[in-house]
Amino acid sequence: MRAVWSFWSKPFQRRGQRTWTSAAHHLYAWVLSVETAKQHYAETQLYTDDAGAQLLVEKLGLRFSQVSTALNVLAGTDPDWWALGKLYTYGLQDAPFVHIDNDAFLWKPLPERLTHAAVFAQNPEPFAAGYFCYQPAQLEWVLNRGAPGWLPREWLWFRRSTRLQRAECCGILGAAIWPSLSTTPRRGSRS
Repeated sequence: MRAVWSFWSKPFQRRGQRTWTSAAHHLYAWVLSVETAKQHYAETQLYTDDAGAQLLVEKLGLRFSQVSTALNVLAGTDPDWWALGKLYTYGLQDAPFVHIDNDAFLWKPLPERLTHAAVFAQNPEPFAAGYFCYQPAQLEWVLNRGAPGWLPREWLWFRRSTRLQRAECCGILGAAIWPSLSTTPRRGSRS
């Protein structure tokens, strides 16, 4: 299993810097996240854009087995969809992986019951309708604004549920078996 990180710089430049006490704290978290995971995973990969590679690899000096600037493809995308860089990175995977956010630190290796699971996530996150981070109605609106969009029946079932809605925290997300979802060739790889 390889350890994977993603950093789409555009959302960070727009809003992400405000989520950290300082720019230095953001960089400290990157160092700690990568270095703790390296103790457990020999293969490490970063998926980013040119600005992210400049910051994390060239300026900060983080070392990865592979650095890809595949997230350059998101250059014209609305940065309010900040999780898109992670989602795009998940889709590029073609082997077992664990994607780790820069604010997640693996002091110990993940247990085998997780790393052998088809898919695993950090933890469940129950939420009430309208909670600022989880707004499924907003996605539905975007899909339906031009013409009726398509949503899987599981999504519709979940949204009709009267129980408290739940999301999966993806600070750590992985899969033992992950078919590549990418329909485009990998571009911008750097070694």
